[in-house]
Amino acid sequence: MNRIIRWLFSFRATVVLLSLLMLMLASATFLEKFCGTSVAREFVYHSPLLYALFFILVTNFFLYVRDKRILDIRRLGFLMTH
Repeated sequence: MNRIIRWLFSFRATVVLLSLLMLMLASATFLEKFCGTSVAREFVYHSPLLYALFFILVTNFFLYVRDKRILDIRRLGFLMTH
């Protein structure tokens, strides 16, 4: 369990999660073009998988900030740009 949590706030996890998000949104674009907006909305945009992916990405961001101690006043500019 600790290994999974460590992976969740790694930079590698961020890259994997953003790649998954990119693939899902690209597939939604093609689905929308060929099958219509309602189909893309039903199968991708309102999918529990997309909501879970967004939740995991937000969790990943906060865990990464906590792990790297970015909330320090000296690193405030870095946090604001991300």
